[in-house]
Amino acid sequence: MYTEDYKHNGFLIRKLLLKIILILAILIMLIWIVPKFITYKPSNKVKNNKDSIKITEKNIQKTDFSKNLQTLKEAALVYYKEEKLPKEKEASETVTLKQLIEDKLITNLYNGDKKCDNKKSYVKITKLEEDYLLKVVIVCQNQTDYILVHVGKYDFCTNAICEKGNTTPNKPQEDKKKEEKKEQEEINKEKEEEKLVINEKENKQEESKNPPVNINKPVVTPPSSNNNTNYEEKLTEFGPWSNYTRTSCNTAPITCDIKDKNCLKEIQIKKEQELIRTELKKYTTISLELMYKSTTMTLACKNYNYVNIQGTTYKTTGDYEQIAYLGNKTSTDSWRYIGTISTRQTPNFGGDKYYKFIGGDFSSCGNTCPNGPSYYYEVYQYTKSLIRTNNLLEGCNGFANKRINHYAIAKQSQTVARSEFVYGEVCYESFRTRKVMK
Repeated sequence: MYTEDYKHNGFLIRKLLLKIILILAILIMLIWIVPKFITYKPSNKVKNNKDSIKITEKNIQKTDFSKNLQTLKEAALVYYKEEKLPKEKEASETVTLKQLIEDKLITNLYNGDKKCDNKKSYVKITKLEEDYLLKVVIVCQNQTDYILVHVGKYDFCTNAICEKGNTTPNKPQEDKKKEEKKEQEEINKEKEEEKLVINEKENKQEESKNPPVNINKPVVTPPSSNNNTNYEEKLTEFGPWSNYTRTSCNTAPITCDIKDKNCLKEIQIKKEQELIRTELKKYTTISLELMYKSTTMTLACKNYNYVNIQGTTYKTTGDYEQIAYLGNKTSTDSWRYIGTISTRQTPNFGGDKYYKFIGGDFSSCGNTCPNGPSYYYEVYQYTKSLIRTNNLLEGCNGFANKRINHYAIAKQSQTVARSEFVYGEVCYESFRTRKVMK
């Protein structure tokens, strides 16, 4: 009896344990599987929208070099406030495109789909005798371009500095319309008066030809001429000349004969040469630059360095190769900056003296530059020995394999540009009138 009850109770316990284990297994599987179906996955639509926004933003900012230069120039004119301008003559201040972006004066610039270099693109302002020279440089990948602009502190500037432009303020459109309306009213009034005078004259002529006849009265002999009352039309004196107003250059001047009763208005025209627009004008010159051709290795004196220029080999105790890094009035161990010159002629390359092209000098040009500008060159002097040699093994204390770089002196085309005034003929009209009086 005990054995049967034990077996029966044991079977129930095992059955209950199996159910519990099965339920736990199902719960574990649900916990593992369900999150895979409810985990958030960003839709492709959202990703694509982000990509399209980036592409659109980049496309909007694609501009050519010319527009980039103008955009960077305008940002620099806002940036250079009074306290940021150089004070001494030939002193300079430079701001990079990166700094202008950080100051929220400009956004990233693109040439095609290539982003311009924020660190290498910059604006440099140099103090001249009376105004400033602004150099705007854009570097995008392997392409570089720049413009030079003369700016200054003028009465019409809205910032601390600006370009020279049309200093004549535009007359408000409303005032201009009022003047035109007033002038037209005067012309219409004069035409009406002329019409009345002509009508009266025609009526009198008609009456003199066909006088009224009274058939009930006998014809009376007209009185003698001594008793006639004569009416004579007279011309008044011309009034004062009006103020000059702008008119078409096709308008012809009018001068009236003193007795011509049909000519009641005289017109005189004056022509002026005035500023009508500005345009970007480019000037080109030639500079002489050292161009790398090749490198050779040869046995030579170990205590010298060697360089070959235009087929002639020189030995030197300095580092002639530093010529590639000269600029910004900076000296090196082997090259010394000795000054800046302005000339219309291309300086010769002298081996131990290097003229680095900087830009155009428009200081003597005024508003236009018919004979072309001068050009700035930074002058550097080689401070080490530079001895021409035909025998690389002569006078050596020892020998070593030496590298010899070969260079050629090449003509390099240099272009500068600036905004210039364009003048044209503008015509003005003044008139005066008179009347016919009885």
